[in-house]
Amino acid sequence: MAKLILTNWEDHRDFIRQAGLTFETLEIAAGIRKRSLSRLEAQAQEVVEQYASIAIEARETWRSIRKTHPGIRVKSHPDWPNFEALRDQRGELANQIMQNPALYRPLLRETALAWEGGTDKLGKNHFGYGIPIVKAQAEAHQSKLLQQEMLKTASSTDPILAERLQTLLDYVETRDLTTSLWKDLRPKLKAFEGTLLSQGFSQEIDAWKDLRMARDQQAAKIVDYWEDYSNLIEKIGMKLDFDKLFEQKEQAIRALLFKAYTALPEDTISSEMAKLKTACELKILMDEEALQGKKTTIAQVYQQGLNPKDITRDALHYEERQICQTDEDHYYFKVIYSYHQSVATANGLYRTCLREGEKLGVALPDTPHYPEYLAAVANRNETAMNLLARDDWQECWFRAYIWNLDLDEDTLMTQMHDGQRGKLLEQYTGTDSVLVKLLISREVKDMLAEDQKEQRKATLADLYGRKITPSTIQTEAKQFDRMVAYANLAIDAEKQIFSALERYDEKLAESKRHYAAACREAKEQGISKENTTAYAAFQSALNERQGMASLAANAGRPHVVEGIAEDMGIILNTLYKDARTHELGMSHLMKGQPEKNEQAVQIPEKPDVLDEANIQSNPPNFSQQKDEKQYTPQEAEALAYLREEVRPEKHSWLSQGYSQNLIKAAEDDPLKALARWQDVADDYSFKPKTHETQDSHQEIIDIKILTYLREEVRPEKHEWLDKDYARSFLIRAEKEPLKMLQNWQDTTNDYSFNPFEGQLSAEELNVQDYMKQKLLSEVNGLDRQKHKELMSTLLNNPLETYRKWHLHTGDQVFDPTTGTPKIDQEVIKEARLALSKVEPYVSPEIFEKWQGEIAVSPDTVIKNCHDFLKVHEQSTLKAQEQDAKVSHAAQEFISLSEKHAKYNLPWEEQEKIRTKMDNLAEKYLSEKAFSETIEKSGSKAAMDRLNLEVYTREIAKNKERGRGMDC
Repeated sequence: MAKLILTNWEDHRDFIRQAGLTFETLEIAAGIRKRSLSRLEAQAQEVVEQYASIAIEARETWRSIRKTHPGIRVKSHPDWPNFEALRDQRGELANQIMQNPALYRPLLRETALAWEGGTDKLGKNHFGYGIPIVKAQAEAHQSKLLQQEMLKTASSTDPILAERLQTLLDYVETRDLTTSLWKDLRPKLKAFEGTLLSQGFSQEIDAWKDLRMARDQQAAKIVDYWEDYSNLIEKIGMKLDFDKLFEQKEQAIRALLFKAYTALPEDTISSEMAKLKTACELKILMDEEALQGKKTTIAQVYQQGLNPKDITRDALHYEERQICQTDEDHYYFKVIYSYHQSVATANGLYRTCLREGEKLGVALPDTPHYPEYLAAVANRNETAMNLLARDDWQECWFRAYIWNLDLDEDTLMTQMHDGQRGKLLEQYTGTDSVLVKLLISREVKDMLAEDQKEQRKATLADLYGRKITPSTIQTEAKQFDRMVAYANLAIDAEKQIFSALERYDEKLAESKRHYAAACREAKEQGISKENTTAYAAFQSALNERQGMASLAANAGRPHVVEGIAEDMGIILNTLYKDARTHELGMSHLMKGQPEKNEQAVQIPEKPDVLDEANIQSNPPNFSQQKDEKQYTPQEAEALAYLREEVRPEKHSWLSQGYSQNLIKAAEDDPLKALARWQDVADDYSFKPKTHETQDSHQEIIDIKILTYLREEVRPEKHEWLDKDYARSFLIRAEKEPLKMLQNWQDTTNDYSFNPFEGQLSAEELNVQDYMKQKLLSEVNGLDRQKHKELMSTLLNNPLETYRKWHLHTGDQVFDPTTGTPKIDQEVIKEARLALSKVEPYVSPEIFEKWQGEIAVSPDTVIKNCHDFLKVHEQSTLKAQEQDAKVSHAAQEFISLSEKHAKYNLPWEEQEKIRTKMDNLAEKYLSEKAFSETIEKSGSKAAMDRLNLEVYTREIAKNKERGRGMDC
């Protein structure tokens, strides 16, 4: 613009003067004339020119040094002192410029333009020194002066502070040199990629690695004492990134670990243990990085030419040697570690699947490693199942607790159930047998019910994962229950009731299907469901269903019908409502009254009075004879109420036949008949005193249980019981007394206490004692889950426990409904056979006693025989194991003696051998077989050593006796 005005000066002159500008001002603005500087600006111009000259000279000197002396060798260059002097002068001038940046900024710009000579910024004459660069140089110079001053002062007053300051300075210098050298090496490495490196270039790489190691070690020292260094760093104005320092420290640790692991070990036990310990530390690093999704350590493992599996194996050996002292320790360690290894494998594959899902954008089951994950989970569950099924499970748990190896029983139980469920579902999908499918469906239905109680969805997830619908399982389980119920029916009349109820249930399902279809059709067509075609089919099915309900309800005595219906899973309220609706409809038809609907009979709120024609023409099919029965006060109260209330003269809608049927049912079971009447009449005003009594009984039982547990669950009574565990156990017992009592009895195997003993009949107590013997026997053949299910009802409902046992095993000792004992000749035969097996080992008195008990209590005899045989086998096995240990120890003693006598070994090795022989003699010298084995071997060296051991111990005993006499 200034140039344009100057070209037409005459036209713009007056306007320029009015604006207060001169011709010279415009020439300066246009760059035609150079502006005259003030005295201050002239001095500043000299400083900038001096700064530019020194800065460019220092840069060129640094470039020259790095060409021939890269990395740590820069200080050995002849021009290094000159470069340091130039850098200090540049810092002083930069500090002076930053005292007035506004004054120096335009002068720096003019100097840069003059230096570059109009070339592009990327040209050869690039100046490159703006205010930001000058500011950084000034701050670096000030920091350097401050550090030098502090170092000089601290050297005489505070040596520790001086050492820390020197560490920081060395770290910064090493860090900068490492970065500079890497910038030079990186393009060369790319250029030589895939080729054999020259010896000189390899030496440069080794020098950079040494420099990096020095940097990392200095960083580790700073991080370890970060609280001491952080204040000093802030004070001297140094900028360090803690995260970067921490990464460099980890790099130093890894480098030291790899160096120690790959070094050639000496042939000593200590060096071998040091290598194994190093492998354990590397394994910890790999596991921690795997959780974070990193692969730094594993990458360096491969760079070092190592195999991660070898490191994992050595780490395991180190842990095993640290924990295990005996062969038994090694055995249990491998058992526990195999489970942990299966868990780690499954968890690792799960994380891999998650990362693959995120990377590929697919669901977890669609990832490439998902089949491997499922196989790993199956293996983990199988391992958990085998671990819990071991006879020495408590020993495994105890050792894992001592060794601080996580072995949670609840987690193992969950995994065991998952494994069992998986096996069941695999068998379900792989079998062609309908009966097997029904049996498995019944088991899976129980699992679904258990999951629902505990608010889990594991079984549902497994079903949907195998494309099995829960409704299919429910239907097949229902079929199985009915098969079992039908098989338990003893007489033809009960089977006829069963058939009638089954036909009713089929019609009930059919009517529900038609009603659902009518609702869907109404929703799709936007009409009422009464106008749909499916509704007519529903009405027809409903009429047939109600007719079948009436037929089934009157097919036998009420308590028999209700018992069979409950076994079949039929809801009694629905059955009786359908039967009552049918009776009301038939009564209206007989009186000649039109139905409200031609096919479906609705239940009126207040129906007309029914006459007795229907009752006379269709008398109820009940037996008129009534067994004498003793009623409880609550039952007597309910029966009296029903006899007074259930009368046609009190309720106009009540038929004489229905009232007679209900009173008959009330005479068999007053409380059930009362509930049935209250549901039909919708009158719940009468309440017998049953709930209060039941609640008070339950409260008394809970108090008994809590009193027993507070006395029993104490660490002073059980050495193995942890104090914190006992406290938490009693807290849980306050909420669930019965459940925690069952848990305690299952843990301690002590079932002597029974809070329900006063409420059980003699038959129930007899059944309870019998089931205790069966369930506590080691040969009952039950899995852990079935055993737990049976034990859950043993205390308060032994008949229910025996019923399940009867269905599972076919046991015929008692009547499942009454508990009345049966004499089973097969059990007596089994008892005699068991007694014949123990005859050679027991005394004649015990044999005669057990022989006399066979006819009265054969199961007790069988249990006693099995227990005796088990103890006998265990003692025999222990004796055999001890003989094997003694024989092995004797052979080892012989081998060590021969080695000690024949070979010219170093003193340290001889001392180790002597120590081992002393330990063996100390442990097994009292065993007769130990000395006999050595004598039979014919080894003179072993016999000499054995005699020496005996002689040494005799001398020690004599000295000990002598001390005692002096005292």
